Amino acid sequence: MDRKEFLKTLWTKFFKPLIILGVLIFSVRFLVRVFTQAGTERFITVIILGFIILVTIAHLLGLFFQNITNRIKSKMSDKSLNNFRIFGKVMNYLMPIALGMVIYYTWQRDGISALVFFGGFLIFQIIEIVRKEKLATTSGHKTLRG
Repeated sequence: MDRKEFLKTLWTKFFKPLIILGVLIFSVRFLVRVFTQAGTERFITVIILGFIILVTIAHLLGLFFQNITNRIKSKMSDKSLNNFRIFGKVMNYLMPIALGMVIYYTWQRDGISALVFFGGFLIFQIIEIVRKEKLATTSGHKTLRG
């Protein structure tokens, strides 16, 4: 066994589990202290954990619905798939109008909910653009930049 193999086995068998165990212990200790004491740390931790749970649920729902749509698409004919593509493109043009109407209506009732709704929609659109850019660059197609 040379030096490189010795260091690799030492890292995988001793140091890595020790570091992971230490991080877990200190994380649990921090969470216990945060939730037993009231303060801004507790509020921020609850917000972060809530956001993580929300993102995880959204991701799992996305995978679930993607699986269902793939199954449905595999059973449909080419003509009906083409009709759905056309319908999707029409909805993409109508969506900003509907979004504007919803934002105006919620702004008239409660400004905060409009900001939250618009912020969520904007984040969703940014994620969608990034996903399409990654897909276009990996498949060799033309990207948004030209």
